[in-house]
Amino acid sequence: MLFAAWLFAFLGVAAIAVSNQASSRLVTGFAASATRRRRGAIGGSMALLLCLALTIARDGPGFGLLLGPLLIISATAAVIALLTRWPRHLRPIARLLDR
Repeated sequence: MLFAAWLFAFLGVAAIAVSNQASSRLVTGFAASATRRRRGAIGGSMALLLCLALTIARDGPGFGLLLGPLLIISATAAVIALLTRWPRHLRPIARLLDR
């Protein structure tokens, strides 16, 4: 369940990152459309909230509220590493947001 929470955090941060103009140019070669920006912001925020809800459900409010942001921070570091080294690996997320 902890790995699922980290995956939701990763997908949320990646969706928000791909909806950014500069990151979108790195990933797809084009600027992000208005639809991708809106879907990325909404979908990414929902995934981050789901990550937080999973950690609270798993570990209770005391440790869950501490663990959730730590998972989001580690997922953010992973997305930053992917954007700097291999941005094309985030292309499937950009394609999902364009549908």
